[in-house]
Amino acid sequence: MATKKFNTNDELQNSENSKLLIKNGIQEIKNNHWKLIPLGIYGALTPIAINYLYKLTDKILQLNSGSDLSNDIQKFTKNGIKFFAIPLSILGSLEVIALIGKYKFNKPDDSKFLNTPLVNKQNNTPIFLYKYKDTRKKHGEILAYSTEGIKIEEFRKEVESLEYVFGKYRVYNITNDIIDRDKIYIFRIPSKYVKPKILTIEDSFLSDFINLLVVGATGTGKSETLFVILSKLALYVPNVSILISDYKNSSVFKPFRNCKNYYGGENAVNGIIDLYNELKERITKQDEERNKQVKVLFLDEYSSIIDEYDKEFDLKKKVAYILNMGREYNVRIVVRYSKSR
Repeated sequence: MATKKFNTNDELQNSENSKLLIKNGIQEIKNNHWKLIPLGIYGALTPIAINYLYKLTDKILQLNSGSDLSNDIQKFTKNGIKFFAIPLSILGSLEVIALIGKYKFNKPDDSKFLNTPLVNKQNNTPIFLYKYKDTRKKHGEILAYSTEGIKIEEFRKEVESLEYVFGKYRVYNITNDIIDRDKIYIFRIPSKYVKPKILTIEDSFLSDFINLLVVGATGTGKSETLFVILSKLALYVPNVSILISDYKNSSVFKPFRNCKNYYGGENAVNGIIDLYNELKERITKQDEERNKQVKVLFLDEYSSIIDEYDKEFDLKKKVAYILNMGREYNVRIVVRYSKSR
């Protein structure tokens, strides 16, 4: 008996990939469409049954040539094949093809992992195995992956990388397989079904937060978010004093440009310096009444201000000092920071 010999690593890898594709396609059917498996089996067996029925009909006709019974059987059989067996055969076959195609064409693009820290020492990426619905969460999906030696802690630290690989999905949980420690389950949901937390005037967050970072890509509404938080602080936090460092002279803060504590354009750096000096005085003088007043700096375009003025004014150290020491003296910072991805 002849045996096939693999001459190259590529041939061996292609063979392994084909086996994995078949295995995962079957797993996809079992997990997501198990109720349709009988239909698929029926579709595969129907052509054999049709051929058998035709032969059986011919034999009956030969045995009972010209009889009414044989004519009735022939008519019944052909009508059954025409209106029942053939359509179901087609549906069953299409279902099998669709399920295999669904796995092959709708599976995540594992090559995107190469652009993330989620690769092993051999530069191999996690391998997608199969997915199924999360019955405990509406619209949720569970994806099984072979970790390829990457620890689950790494996956949990790189949720952002996973969301980059998946595209328009958010990851909400990651767990190990109980038996196979080299398999993990990643829980995800389409981003359109993720409801953002709505900040209301009743939230204690407005009065209790220490420092706040508002981060996101261009056009995601960071400046508008700052404006909403600023407005709620001004309305509902007693005795609050607000400073605005607006390096790009944003239209969002246009109504405040004539205010005493507005620092626009090149003057934005002075907002940081003034808050830093205020904190130093509070620490030095220990005036209890003064220290009770909440003082908040809204710092827009933080990265641009640092790039331009850090060397001249040592801004990073001043901001770090405020972040470390400001809590006890009710001095806080709200920073807007742009992010490329």
